[in-house]
Amino acid sequence: MLNNLKIGSKILIIMLMTALGALLVISLISYTEMLNLTKYSENANIQLGVTAAGQSADALLDQAEEYLQKIASEQARANNATLKQVQTEVLVARDYLEKVIKDQDNFNGYLPPRPDLTPSGLPSAKGFLAGGGVMDAQTEHEYRVLSNAVYAFAPMFENDKVLHNIYLGTESGISYRYSKSNKYNPDYDPRERAWYTEAMKKPGEAIWIDTYFDSYGQICVTCCTAFRDKSGKPTGVVATDVTMDAMSKSILSTKIGKEGYAFLLDSDGKYIAHPDFLDDSFETDPKVGASEDWIALLGEMSDGSIGTGLVTLDGIQSYVSYAPLEQTGWTLCVTVPVNEVTAPAKATKAQIDTYTEEARAYIEATLSQVLNRFIALFAVCTLVFVFFSFLLSGTITKPLKDLVTNVKMIGAGNLDATIVVKGKDEISDLGAAFNNMTSELREYMDNLTKVTAEKERIGTELSVATEIQASMLPNIFPESEYFELYATMDPAKEVGGDFYDFFMIDEKHLAMVMADVSGKGVPAALFMVISKSFIKNRSIMGGKPSEILSFVNDQLCENNSAEMFVTTWLGIMDLDTGVVTAASAGHEFPCVRQPDGKFDLLKDPHGFVLAGMEGMRYKDYEFAVEKGGSLFVYTDGVPEATNAEDELFGNERMLEALNINPDASAKEVLENVRAGVDAFVKDAPQFDDLTMLCMKRRA
Repeated sequence: MLNNLKIGSKILIIMLMTALGALLVISLISYTEMLNLTKYSENANIQLGVTAAGQSADALLDQAEEYLQKIASEQARANNATLKQVQTEVLVARDYLEKVIKDQDNFNGYLPPRPDLTPSGLPSAKGFLAGGGVMDAQTEHEYRVLSNAVYAFAPMFENDKVLHNIYLGTESGISYRYSKSNKYNPDYDPRERAWYTEAMKKPGEAIWIDTYFDSYGQICVTCCTAFRDKSGKPTGVVATDVTMDAMSKSILSTKIGKEGYAFLLDSDGKYIAHPDFLDDSFETDPKVGASEDWIALLGEMSDGSIGTGLVTLDGIQSYVSYAPLEQTGWTLCVTVPVNEVTAPAKATKAQIDTYTEEARAYIEATLSQVLNRFIALFAVCTLVFVFFSFLLSGTITKPLKDLVTNVKMIGAGNLDATIVVKGKDEISDLGAAFNNMTSELREYMDNLTKVTAEKERIGTELSVATEIQASMLPNIFPESEYFELYATMDPAKEVGGDFYDFFMIDEKHLAMVMADVSGKGVPAALFMVISKSFIKNRSIMGGKPSEILSFVNDQLCENNSAEMFVTTWLGIMDLDTGVVTAASAGHEFPCVRQPDGKFDLLKDPHGFVLAGMEGMRYKDYEFAVEKGGSLFVYTDGVPEATNAEDELFGNERMLEALNINPDASAKEVLENVRAGVDAFVKDAPQFDDLTMLCMKRRA
């Protein structure tokens, strides 16, 4: 019965028995090691808690420093971009005003209303003359010209929500602005304001005025620049205010953890944005009551650098990262207490300690249960393992030994050896398979010997046929004072059906033949030999090309049981005049080139193919090849060369290849065409024979 078991079943049983036998050893070792592991685990977890907490704290501090620095840099970059946009808009407004002043004759302008006469909350243009001055005709003209600023101020104000207002002041005391506010201070004089005086000191530059309370009680930062009159003299200043309210919301919305926050220092190192800024008791000078390390870090910030420091801030050890705003010289800072950064590490240690104690108690209880189960399982497994090991060993090993012995005999070359098959398991199946393989191998080797001999015979005959065909085509090209000539034939198979020929009928007449036999291989090659012989023999007898083709057609039609045919072009050239008399039996159009010209197709009259039907008649036609001109004839393997995408080379590409250097030698002309075909076809297999002939008449 065991002999009929599948080998997979036998192996499964053996593995099961082996596993049960090994269970004893594994159980004893496991129990002992689990005892040791319990003690080691407890000690290791305690040490892990201490180490993990320390390493986690260090890693968290490193990450926090990198994270804070990134936040500070990103916030600084974002706010600096806002200020840079404002500066760009002020410079654009300046350029616009200078353009208006320069071309003031093209602008009429108007007198804008006083601020308190405009609606509050709606953006509008407004203005007045400072100090209650009298507006004479010159000032009024200037006022009207500058009122055209509304066409630049209004779009800027509407599209940039950061702008509080945009305004200008002039030497004559004109105060003009575009804003939503309608507040009016009759004592306001722009010429006395810092934004005006500082900008007039540095005409042409964009100036930033540090934070201040404007005349309406709002904290602002101002960007300003002077504009010039026609002569280039500074005549006024254009400026815009950015209230700190917009920037403070962006900065103060930055939260890092539970206690981290961001704040902003101006160029003098004073707070201008802080979560507690609006508290009455808030001190805007950060150095007041500050620790030494915080004061030192403030000094490092003043040089416009980027960095991070560990300082005592408001009595708490904290990380502070900072980055400058290049436009204004301010510094943006973010801070977070160290205790908040390391809190997860401390929580991790406490959690590890709890898990350690729970794991120790669980392992001790489990070990007691496992020991009792190991003892009972061992007794049963030992008996089963011993019984099945003896029973199964013989049923597996003996057939395998017999199989190995017989396989070695077969491998040594004794194909008559037979493996004795017993039972129904996989080993028996394998033996039967080897017997079948041996029988098939004997038969295959006998057949292989015969096939190899036959292929060698056919290969030898094809090689001889290729040499014979190549020798039948003229490959020695004559050196004549009248012409130079070159031809090639590349078969698609070992032998082909295309052929060319050229020969002298007499001292003054050169015959040229280009033909393509239907089909390929040996049958086409045999038909080609017959056709070539008929054409040459009949041509030497004399007569027109049409008469020659008619004769050859009738000869080929006799006993043409294979129903093959051949397309043919035959031309006979008078060497003195260059006149070619030709006839075509269904062949491709020839290409003719006259001196200093290009090759072009000569669409000649076509007759029926040779060997297609008895009694056919063909038509002669004439054309001249002038001295220095050329004639090119070919088979359809050239225009019908096909690439991998099944595209044809075509007549147009053939003419392009011919005309790369149309005045080249006959051999070079053929090389150019072949190079064009190869570049087009690339790796695609050659589908048809490719045959070409070029004759160039000497000048």
